[in-house]
Amino acid sequence: YRTGDLVRWSNTGDIEFLGRLDNQVKLRGLRIELGEIEARVSAYPGIKTCAVDVKEVAGAQHICCYFEADTMIDTDDLRTFIAEKLTDYMVPTAYMQIEKLPLTQNGKVNRRALPIPSITIQTENVAPENHKEQILFNIVSELLHTDNFGVTDDLTKLGLTSLLGIKLVVMAGKQGIDIKLSDLMKARSIRNVLTYYRGIACWLNEYKKEKPVVVVVCGATPFLDMRPYCEALCKDHSVLIFEPLSEHYDHIFMD
Repeated sequence: YRTGDLVRWSNTGDIEFLGRLDNQVKLRGLRIELGEIEARVSAYPGIKTCAVDVKEVAGAQHICCYFEADTMIDTDDLRTFIAEKLTDYMVPTAYMQIEKLPLTQNGKVNRRALPIPSITIQTENVAPENHKEQILFNIVSELLHTDNFGVTDDLTKLGLTSLLGIKLVVMAGKQGIDIKLSDLMKARSIRNVLTYYRGIACWLNEYKKEKPVVVVVCGATPFLDMRPYCEALCKDHSVLIFEPLSEHYDHIFMD
């Protein structure tokens, strides 16, 4: 019968417990298993127990990591440790070392009682250089309720969701800037989306000859639905995306 436990086979043939399937959440269009993140955090030396949850901070959803430890933990080093095994979108953006995790009467972590952390995201803050960049910058500032970012910063890390992306595309269209949601979610920054090459095939990540190439064909399944799996492949592979010709009719006939 289905237990709801999430496990995987290790290299030694043992079954490694990663967490519970009922801890799966959807963030910015991506399905994320919180138990898998917690398993990686728990493996960091010095951490006794931890909890990972999604909290709304400054109007945006963020993955937040809470942990108990006997000594002070360098959160930058912890972030690097997590990123070595997990894909970028699964790495928490906020970290809090607390004395005791709040528990329910049943002894489970009381996620509702976990405090809201303060989040500081490193941004390049590159200013807009032209009229279109300024228009998109103003729109993003309105949607994310902040202007502490630049045209080269990753908007998804700042809290841009698929729903907000749709609003951005519509608002940009009303001001004469034609962009596609799929292009926006691939390019991720204002400057990149304005210069994005709408080819039928494109590299999702930077091509590196030392990484084996994986070709992902997006047929009936759109890229946004396949993105979590493609992002996971990017860790150890150079990922080449092929999209259906129908996704590019407007671009082909406009040219």
